[in-house]
Amino acid sequence: MSWTTPFVLSMLIGGVILLAAFIIIEQRVKAPMFRLDLFRIRAFAAGNIATLMSSLGARRIYVDADHLAAGYLAAAAWL
Repeated sequence: MSWTTPFVLSMLIGGVILLAAFIIIEQRVKAPMFRLDLFRIRAFAAGNIATLMSSLGARRIYVDADHLAAGYLAAAAWL
């Protein structure tokens, strides 16, 4: 499946819309599930960005199911 197929594009656009809706709702409710103002703390934001980049760099996409399971096991052990 390529990045330009209608299914992939609709899933990406839908994900962005849901993320935006989550942020808007979390800012307006009395008791949010996650305090978004934590991202104003530079160390918190930088730590989350560093963790995201590390996770993206450490992941590999495998076609074989056995390798996929081994990849998840290695990621769990690494964490």
